[in-house]
Amino acid sequence: MVTRNDKPQGNGAAHRLVFCGDTAGMYNRDILRAVAQAAHQYFPARIYLFHSPDTNDVQEICAIKPLGILVGGDKDTARIYQVVTAVVQRLHIPVVDVSAATDVSPFQRVISDDVQVGRIVAAYFMARGYRRLAFCGDEALSWSIRRYRGFTSYAQEHGILSVSRFNCRENMSYPKGSRKDLSRWLTALPDGCALFASNDRIANGVIEACCTKGLRVPEDIAVVGCDNDDLFGQLHSPPISSVMLDTQQIGHNAINALATAVKHRRGKGRHTPGRHPSEILIPPLRIITRRSSDLFAVDDKLVQEALQLIRRHLAENISSKTLLYKLSKPISRLTLYRRFMTALGRSPAAEINRVRFETAMRLLQDTPQSISKIAEAAGFASRRHFTFAFHREVGVTPRNFRERHLQSRFPMQSNPHDFS
Repeated sequence: MVTRNDKPQGNGAAHRLVFCGDTAGMYNRDILRAVAQAAHQYFPARIYLFHSPDTNDVQEICAIKPLGILVGGDKDTARIYQVVTAVVQRLHIPVVDVSAATDVSPFQRVISDDVQVGRIVAAYFMARGYRRLAFCGDEALSWSIRRYRGFTSYAQEHGILSVSRFNCRENMSYPKGSRKDLSRWLTALPDGCALFASNDRIANGVIEACCTKGLRVPEDIAVVGCDNDDLFGQLHSPPISSVMLDTQQIGHNAINALATAVKHRRGKGRHTPGRHPSEILIPPLRIITRRSSDLFAVDDKLVQEALQLIRRHLAENISSKTLLYKLSKPISRLTLYRRFMTALGRSPAAEINRVRFETAMRLLQDTPQSISKIAEAAGFASRRHFTFAFHREVGVTPRNFRERHLQSRFPMQSNPHDFS
């Protein structure tokens, strides 16, 4: 990978690609990592980065003579579109857009399914007993609007008619008055509220504001972000829960779409953007639960105690029967079952099973522990039992699940189309 100041070195066998977009954020970096891995693994390639191109860069991009261009997100996506369109008009090369900052794009686009992102966060909160929901995002960015739309649509479909909303700038560097507005909005939220911040940068700003106002996270406000940004996920105590996007698959589809367009161009002799560019939506992977949302909003004190006991004694292979003996007050198995169903909509056994797999997936992704140690920590009787149960529940073995996660951070091994 090279920067905009590097000049072509005359390697005729290398395929030159240009990436136009800000690489400061995790989303673009992960996608670019996937694209670069594919390109460098299967054909000689040089990728030129233009972090914030303007019309003065058109001539420089044309001089590189790239086979294609990838468009990433930026503070001013419209400006990038203008620059790239000018290059296409001169060189007639294909473009694939991996940005979702605008409603529509003049180019073929491969992006995350942001409506689905919002829906899985709403489902996640509601599965934890939350009925008071809030959203903090940037109304100027399409991906944030789509996440809000999915979040509210799922909530409304399941009986929550109102979601409190605050609009902010994506980088949270808004004027002092706006910071005060955020603080006032947060303090006005009802106790036991669950908040979805449309990305981790915004989630970070929300938690900072909560700390300033003396609001506890997650006890007063549970927070989930998006992008699984390593920096923001660990910057605060508590660490931020976040939606993991399938950037590996976005990058994989983007490089395949670009390669297909290059072959089409060679067959036709030239390339121009289509009148109705296609859009490929890639579903998110899952929510990584960290401390910022690791709580349940239930009013039943007995169920609250039971939930704490499940987590505290998970490694001891706790069951519904042993849970009854550990409760501070005697209660029948049928009564506990009924109170769990009322509070959470699932039985104690189902909750124990859910926590086991949630714990196992978190440890597989976030720690280097052996699979045997993870099986023990999640309360499975043996590694063999864990592997069988995990495959039945998730669809892949624990080892394959971990490898897939690593590939999403250091992308893919599958072979895309060649440009040749």
